[in-house]
Amino acid sequence: MQISFTRWHLGQEIASDDTLRVPEPVEPPDSAPVRYIQRILMALLVLASFYTICIVKPLLAPIILAAFIATCVSPLVDYLARFIPRVIATILILGALLFGVFSLLSLLLEPAKLWLQDAPNAIPLLTDKLALLLSTAAKSSGAGAILSSELFSNQGLPETPGWSAWAALAEAPQWITPVFSCLLLSFFFTLHGGTMFRRLVELSPTLTQKKSVVGIVRAIQADSARYFLTTTAINFTLGSITALILTLLGVQDPLLWGAVVAVLNFIPYVGSFTSTLLLLIVGLLQFSNIGSAMLPAICFFLLTVLEGQFLAPLILGKRLSLSPVAILVWLMLWGWLWGIAGVFLGVPLLMCLKLTCERLPSWRWLARSVE
Repeated sequence: MQISFTRWHLGQEIASDDTLRVPEPVEPPDSAPVRYIQRILMALLVLASFYTICIVKPLLAPIILAAFIATCVSPLVDYLARFIPRVIATILILGALLFGVFSLLSLLLEPAKLWLQDAPNAIPLLTDKLALLLSTAAKSSGAGAILSSELFSNQGLPETPGWSAWAALAEAPQWITPVFSCLLLSFFFTLHGGTMFRRLVELSPTLTQKKSVVGIVRAIQADSARYFLTTTAINFTLGSITALILTLLGVQDPLLWGAVVAVLNFIPYVGSFTSTLLLLIVGLLQFSNIGSAMLPAICFFLLTVLEGQFLAPLILGKRLSLSPVAILVWLMLWGWLWGIAGVFLGVPLLMCLKLTCERLPSWRWLARSVE
């Protein structure tokens, strides 16, 4: 397409037959190598992050646990700080928490020690009862006799050493340091949390970023404290009801198993499954009748269904809900990285990640994916 036109230049009329042509599209340079390099660098960054998290576990685990403890007790400390100095309020709240934990441990230490001492003698009895249960369930196909003779033979069972106070003392230096560090960090996080928060806000360069930091920290502090305190109350109630039911059923040491159930229930899904299996083993060891032996596990299973499907969603609400798939994948990841400590800290970390992503527009898709 050609267009003739007349143009003026420096006051003189100049006629020309210039043409206007539609420019042909210029193909961008091939960016495939750049994308490949970016993906390789991102993969290397992820692998390096996993390796770093594994290496710094002894340092990070007490810090993260202390931060969660400070987050949970900060509302109570803030309330008491209206009437008394904050340092005294912090000492009172953390002291009451430690007193409760150590009182519970002193109450449960003796029955736990007896169970550990009797564990080697209980293994043959447990295998015999499991073989009987399995053979009864599979006698129509004949598989029960085979499994009972092959898988549950008492011969060749290893001797498991009993619990020893000297062994516990020998292992003490390995856990005293992180426990003491966690307690000390919890005290200072709770006492100086407000000052640290103000310093974090001051480091943000712009007003928009300052508001974003304030919103994220406030959301994590309020919602995390609500989630952890509510979950603690639910698990304490579940453990108390379980101990009461076990007492009515005649199970030995019901307070011990109620406390174990309450602690394991902090691990969603995996904890309830482990508690059900543990109560099944306890029932098999204490009762000769198969029906009576399975009754503690059945009662606890019904309690967990009531708690997980009705009570917890009603109290926590939609905002603090998490996807079961996301929870299980996250627990597998942190269990692989940090073991038992990672399993217990996985859900709090996932909750903080969700609350943070909700406040960042570019990361809200991640928050929605874990709901």
